[in-house]
Amino acid sequence: MKQLTLCAALLFAGGLCRCDTPSAALPDLPLPVKQQPLAGKLLGAPWAAASALVRFNGGSKGLVEIYETAITCAAPSTHPDGEKRVFFQTAWRAGNEYDFDVLSDTALLVVHEANNMKSHVINQGRVEIVTAPAKGAGLGKLRLRAKLSADIIEGEVEVQVCD
Repeated sequence: MKQLTLCAALLFAGGLCRCDTPSAALPDLPLPVKQQPLAGKLLGAPWAAASALVRFNGGSKGLVEIYETAITCAAPSTHPDGEKRVFFQTAWRAGNEYDFDVLSDTALLVVHEANNMKSHVINQGRVEIVTAPAKGAGLGKLRLRAKLSADIIEGEVEVQVCD
């Protein structure tokens, strides 16, 4: 719960940051987000989603966490050094589609290094919730395009819906 609160606080703070990068629509990239496994480059290195989950802290908004390692709701990450994860808060409902907005909807890339977290605000991209079962009701699916500097990840991932 402490980690969920910290993540939500970071997302809220990230949404209030004013950044010099343009708003998020990425007009040079086609809609919808590609139907391929979620992968690309982050911080200049290859990155691919291995698992994702969504947790709820009351209400219909969920905190989505996407990992490059295999995790589950019952066996969360231990955050080994070098782990990169992307997370964001969203209204968890099928058909919810939106572009990131520098003033409100953003994602964070968190890199774990030597018991520290380094956060990078991602304010360019798009989220598409494809399927969104209720809490504890199996797997949902989302598509994500996220751009951080010159790097982009894009594709879809199944999301375990935690209780």
